[in-house]
Order: sequence, then C-alpha cells, then structure tokens
Amino acid sequence: FMVSVVNSQDVDYPRPLDFDSASTILSAATIGIAAAKICLPVFVPIEAKRRHRYVGAYQREGREGDEGTRIMFETDSTGHTDTSLEHMSGLFELFADRFQLDADERRRATVAVRFTYLADQFVSEVQGTEDPVEMLQLSCIWPPFPQGSFVDNDVYSELDPREAPYWKLRQIPRQDVPTPLTRILWRLYRFRQ
Repeated sequence: FMVSVVNSQDVDYPRPLDFDSASTILSAATIGIAAAKICLPVFVPIEAKRRHRYVGAYQREGREGDEGTRIMFETDSTGHTDTSLEHMSGLFELFADRFQLDADERRRATVAVRFTYLADQFVSEVQGTEDPVEMLQLSCIWPPFPQGSFVDNDVYSELDPREAPYWKLRQIPRQDVPTPLTRILWRLYRFRQ
C-alpha cells in the first residue's frame, strides 16, 4: 500500500490536512494509480499532529463480466494491535475478507514480506565529535511469492529475518554535521571559485 504525505518546510511535518484536502490528494493518487494500471491501496493522513487518522481508497478494474471493486477507508490508528494481525496468515485473511476475494483469487494471491529494523543510538569512536549517522535501517525482504508458500501464524513462523533472500541497509545521515570529508570538499569548492 502507499501512504501519501504532504511535505512541508515548517515544523508541522507532516502538515495536518483537513478532510477535503486529504480527499483531493486521495483522488489524485487514485487516478494516477489507475492510469498506471496497478492495484494499490492509498492512504492520506488527516490531522496528523493530533490524531493518527487516515482516509484511503482501493480500486480494482473490472474484468469481463465484473464491474470491479472500489473500497473507501476511514481509520484511526491505535497503539494496540489485534493479535490475529501480528502474522502473515491473519493479515492475509483480513485483506482477503475486506477485498472480498473469491476462492480462486485467494489461491492466485501473492504476498511479499519485509521486516524493518531501526538503530538510532551509536557509540562514537572519536571523542568530542557528533556522529554523522542519525539512523540505520535494515530491511529483510522476501520478494512476492504465492500465498501459502511459507507458514507464518500465531504458533510458528518459517520467515526468519536472518534467512531472508534480500537485505537492504540504508543509512540516514544527520543534518548539518560537518565531517572531515565535508570540510575537504568545501575547501575544494571554495578553491574553484
């Protein structure tokens, strides 16, 4: 799924949107996704600072003899997760029921899995300097595979992140932290002026 956020230069990032503005952004995203001929649920946050509230839409083009599906969402996020949604089999059942997938569509469904881990506290090796790394993000990824290929339920899981076929490590830099290489590049830049 996709979450669309309005980028703002002021302190209120992401900027709170009223329902009408969020609906306009949602409509634009839905039209763009339909034009790209992909099925993807889209969510837009409303009143992001005060509440974790979202509006969303999912639209699937109709096939021969089928008029298609359009589902609208309005949701508040909570700090509590239903235990049935803490594993792939429970999540698949939720989405299959909500999107009203028939038995054939359930058999043909594919899923992809990603576990994401964040590290944001480091011990600096050099005293008196601020670490230029704000955060490391590790994603352990399984590309799309047929539903039912792996067991992942409340009792047992075959999805061990250490055995994921793809790992992606992303470094998120701290803003405005001068590093030795930054100083050298600035000297070179000033020399060229």
